[in-house]
Amino acid sequence: MNLEEQIGSIYDQLYEMDGNYTLKNKDIVFNLVQKAIQTKDKELELEARLEYLAQLVFLNFYDEAIAYFPWFLNYKKNNELGYYHYHSLVWSFKWIIIRIASYGKIPLKQINDLFQQFENEVKEYGAGEKIIEYFSSIVQLGLGNLDTAEENYKKYKKLRKTSDLDDCYACQINNMLDLHIAKRDYKKVISEAKDLVSEKYSCKSVPKTTYPKVTFAHLMLGQDLKAEEFYQLSVKKLNLDEPQITNVYYLLFYLAKKNEPLKTKKIIDKQLDYALKSNSDLDKFKFYLGCYLVFKNAVINKTKKMKLKKNDALNCSFDDNGYDCLELEDWFKKQTISLMTILDARNENTYYTNYYTFLDDTF
Repeated sequence: MNLEEQIGSIYDQLYEMDGNYTLKNKDIVFNLVQKAIQTKDKELELEARLEYLAQLVFLNFYDEAIAYFPWFLNYKKNNELGYYHYHSLVWSFKWIIIRIASYGKIPLKQINDLFQQFENEVKEYGAGEKIIEYFSSIVQLGLGNLDTAEENYKKYKKLRKTSDLDDCYACQINNMLDLHIAKRDYKKVISEAKDLVSEKYSCKSVPKTTYPKVTFAHLMLGQDLKAEEFYQLSVKKLNLDEPQITNVYYLLFYLAKKNEPLKTKKIIDKQLDYALKSNSDLDKFKFYLGCYLVFKNAVINKTKKMKLKKNDALNCSFDDNGYDCLELEDWFKKQTISLMTILDARNENTYYTNYYTFLDDTF
């Protein structure tokens, strides 16, 4: 196969992968990136890397995606981009900016500088203020600045000018549910999610990532039957063999309230390794908090052991009957407190401490 045929073959395979996000396809695209590099065709390498970045994001491998993204900004500095590739780059930047506050080791100044760079790229592209206010609300919520996040949200809702950089309408509603949850406005979560769970608006991520949020909202309102309904939809629609720690922690709160060891075991066994390997302090904080509350309530309900899959990272005694729930409660509590301390110190507030205290008191 000559070089021209190789390039054509790689393009064909990339087009087959587009929109099909699986662990198998992620590995295939990674190999296609290596082959594209060998061809020394810059545009082909860009196409392959963009597809690999999409695989990482939609499969929730955000650690790798964030480490991967600077290549694109460097490429833009040294190469002229046409409309399609510039759109793809700025669109991909959204995936990074939405997650950057999750990493407690990234200083505030660096986050603010990166957001300013994102804002500059958005304006250079020609998009309006609406998209900037929308993403600013998400970032400020991640930094624990609830009032600022609310101000950005209100500005975003008032602005009418749309852009081809906007998230799909389903994702916009779904992402803003996190703010309503943070404000403890659970009725608004349910009302805003109505058109998502009915699938009036939907996409690859929605409503499957909406169901856990609605589960939590119904739970906090004491609507147990509805909470159970959306819990079942969550575990049915989410692929628990892939990283889902940003979604399942809401389900752990539900299981903590219900004290259901078998259902708890299924989620923790499938997701704990992903949490342990993650570099995201916020993701780990949320997942570990859910686990802590699960085992806290297991102890209250006199459940002594839980037969989780053995994991050496858990510094707890293990025998044929599983782990001691009291030790697991203590381990996850310590991890949760350590992570919230890291996040609050970076954010210069006490948002995550308050969040932890509220849920600890509630459950």
